[in-house]
Amino acid sequence: MKIFKRYYAIIALVAPFLLAACADNDVYNPDKVRPVPPVENPLGEDFVAPTGFDWSMITTVKLNIEVKDEFNGMYNYLAEVFTTNPLTDATATPIAADYAKAGKNYVVEISIPKSIERVYVRQTDPKQRKEVYEFVVPGNGETLNCKLYYSGGTTTRAGTGSTSAANAAIAAGFKELEDNNYTVETPDIPTAPDKSDDPVSQYDKNKFNDGARIVVPAGEVSSVIYQMASGKGTIFVKGTWKVTNIYSNFDIYVLNGGKIEIATPSNKTFTTVSKFVVEKGGTVECTSNFAANYGDWFIGGDFIANGDVTFGASTSSVTIASGVTMSINNGTLKPCSKVYKNFGTITAATITANMGSYPEIYNAGAIEVTGVMDLVKMNFINKGELTVGQWFKVDNSKVLNKGQLSSLNLEFTTSTFSNYGAILVDEQTGVIKTNNVSSG
Repeated sequence: MKIFKRYYAIIALVAPFLLAACADNDVYNPDKVRPVPPVENPLGEDFVAPTGFDWSMITTVKLNIEVKDEFNGMYNYLAEVFTTNPLTDATATPIAADYAKAGKNYVVEISIPKSIERVYVRQTDPKQRKEVYEFVVPGNGETLNCKLYYSGGTTTRAGTGSTSAANAAIAAGFKELEDNNYTVETPDIPTAPDKSDDPVSQYDKNKFNDGARIVVPAGEVSSVIYQMASGKGTIFVKGTWKVTNIYSNFDIYVLNGGKIEIATPSNKTFTTVSKFVVEKGGTVECTSNFAANYGDWFIGGDFIANGDVTFGASTSSVTIASGVTMSINNGTLKPCSKVYKNFGTITAATITANMGSYPEIYNAGAIEVTGVMDLVKMNFINKGELTVGQWFKVDNSKVLNKGQLSSLNLEFTTSTFSNYGAILVDEQTGVIKTNNVSSG
């Protein structure tokens, strides 16, 4: 792995910082999971204690290593202990190594110089994927419990004493992004009438008075551009509504079994929708580029897009409910609303967020990006899983990771990054690129 510009400061991780390699081979082969023979002397194979050597400079640490077992004890995992990071030190050799699995931890005592403040545990699973975890060496002969998995925000390594770089970062004025702990708040859906209210007149059947309730009946297809003569109306979609434009102020509810097909002109942005709610069992399908720049949006059903999807800075909030998939098949997702909350699954070719006013993206579900995810002047809280196929780029933004973040490559520019979870980068070809980063 190549590291560019070594002059930046990496401040301590509050939970183990992890980089992992992914393998294509899904077949378990025990012959492939063999430990490198540990060095017999952690002070160096050729080390001979000189006369008067102070053995009080050596400390013994007991490690209790619990692997992240995805096979419920069927296979062994290789656990290796290092005093330098094997991801950045090609000459690193383990000082201890053995097998572990669910229900069978690897317990070992190691003797190391007291000057060593951190140890690194590398796990190799039956699929040949490697993960490296960093742990602070405890004092006073304490046992170091090494849990080789992230736990959604609970620290999984020991942090002791004022030598913690995290404490040093706080003392230096580092402020991490605050976790707002959002929850899914399902909006109330009014009872839909059986039929629409009367229009303004029989001669203008697509225009309604203030407070009107409009229904697209189940089993019917409507291409009407509904309008209000004044005030605000409510549209209930039970059938299929083909939308090319929305001129008036509406609350829109796509009910179970209902569908909205959006095919807007390339320069059209919805700016008059106060509330947009998709009930479970409802569907939104965008056959062209889609943009909204107003109101609150709650997606509780399927959302399928074959173009760019943009939520602008004047959009109050967007929520993707649990169990819901938002699929951006052939375009870019631009989640730039003031708050964009995902509890479901988002799949997209690319994600770009660049609004300059630090809106917030909150992920407690799964985000899968095949190409690039690029955040500029954004706040990003990840408490779920983020997978980026090419580059995860963060420019002048704030990131708080309490979940799992994986990408082929990472690039940070003048940003702050606080990690309490897992970060995975391809061990063989992955790049971490930065010019000026603080991390906590």
